[in-house]
Amino acid sequence: MHTRIAIQAWKLGLSFVGLALIGASCDGTYQAETDQNGSAESAALALTAGSTTTYEAESLARTASAVGSLVTSEAAASGGKYVQFNGTAATGAWIEFTLPNLAAGAYDLKFLYKSNTNRGIVQVTVDGANQGATCNEYAASAAYQVACSLGSKTLTSGNHQIRFTVTGKATSSSGYQMVVDQISLTAKASDRPCDIYAAANTPCAAAYSMVRALSAKYTGPLYQVRSGSSSTNMGTGGTTKDIGMAPDGYADTSTQDTFCAGTICTISKLYDQSGNGNDLQRGLAGPTGNGSRSGYNDYESSATKLSVTAGGHKVYALYMNQYEGYRTPLNVVGKGLPLGNKDQGVYELADGTHVGTACCWDFGVVSPDPNKYVTMNTIFFGTGYWGTGAGAGPWFMGDFEGGVWAGGSGASNVNNPSNPSMKVPFALGILHTPVGKYALRMANVQTASDLTTAYDGAIPAGKTWGNAGGIALGTTSDNSNNSFGTFYEGAITNGSPSNATDLLIMKNIQAVGYTK
Repeated sequence: MHTRIAIQAWKLGLSFVGLALIGASCDGTYQAETDQNGSAESAALALTAGSTTTYEAESLARTASAVGSLVTSEAAASGGKYVQFNGTAATGAWIEFTLPNLAAGAYDLKFLYKSNTNRGIVQVTVDGANQGATCNEYAASAAYQVACSLGSKTLTSGNHQIRFTVTGKATSSSGYQMVVDQISLTAKASDRPCDIYAAANTPCAAAYSMVRALSAKYTGPLYQVRSGSSSTNMGTGGTTKDIGMAPDGYADTSTQDTFCAGTICTISKLYDQSGNGNDLQRGLAGPTGNGSRSGYNDYESSATKLSVTAGGHKVYALYMNQYEGYRTPLNVVGKGLPLGNKDQGVYELADGTHVGTACCWDFGVVSPDPNKYVTMNTIFFGTGYWGTGAGAGPWFMGDFEGGVWAGGSGASNVNNPSNPSMKVPFALGILHTPVGKYALRMANVQTASDLTTAYDGAIPAGKTWGNAGGIALGTTSDNSNNSFGTFYEGAITNGSPSNATDLLIMKNIQAVGYTK
């Protein structure tokens, strides 16, 4: 009976569309038309990390402040032309360009200009935020294609605005003129969540996603699908196929779609991207009495039920119904996990519009044997008859066995008004479990600028972290599998991350640009 109170270095994706400009207006605004490389409305595709894409400034859509802008032709300029102010400029004059169809990722930015005796000092912004230090375009004699490095920037997919503003001039300069000749972006092997955790000395012990690579070092498949399956498949029959990644680190869903065409496909395995080999397969039966199917092996989840967009790609979520769950194999202690009373962390990105009210849609560390109880370290998402938060839910809470806590160190069946309702499409939940304490943090990744801390304090009375070495997703330690949810990505860390690290994880997820 359930005892609870009541439960390879990855590659960035990018393709730039070449633009020609026609119809210059008096204020320097140009209308874009497509050239032979594609359409202005096309989606960003893949560009190998380390590749550089350049834009001739005169070939980008642009606007300018009152002084206006114009294109000047000079053979020594990059592409034979550059853009400058159309008149006598002063401090505050600017020209803004649209960088079209960028893929989500990190880039090194640079621009070229022509220096001269009448140039100003230039500050560049990207989407309104200062980018890099100022660049002084003044020189005692003219020089072409002078480079100014703008540092690195992580961008979401889509169009971005890059503005060049004169903020002053050198004493020797005779004016505030500015030239923008060429803009370049070099794709970086950007950090992923497990890289961020590793840099913070809280490495991923296990990491899972059907959407994307969670580590720059991971080169294996993301998951495995089973064709010729059924909605009640418990891990047998059919034909299986590993689903790897496209060159930019997102799931190769075209291969999946071909393999699954005309048949029922289920998820037969989630591969651990941490390098520890803690792969998940359908969960094993636990004690009877914890729901009508707790005494049976779990069902596999559909591989095709829900697709979303991430990084500009169609990808599939792990859409889980009641009685579906995933787990490490019976009596296998996971490699790299903190064992015993040690610090741990968990994060997951889930769908707050598809949640259950029963026990228990969890993710984290459980017993390696569903018939043996331990103190769990799992994050719960949903509603039920234990702790509650603000509004109607769902809430991220801590399932530690014998209760589900929305916060506090007393009984689990209390309300914590500081724990916000997370009925949003992309809900980020984080659980820290350092020795003797726990913290619950969460955010709506589509709107948040930081995470909310619902609780950060003492462990529930009488608890000591067990960290027994099993891992469960969508079910509990004893296979109470009566709830449901949707999982996009998540990881378990060896050590308890800081709040600053949590924010980096949130920003990394935001850069992916998850949309339904």
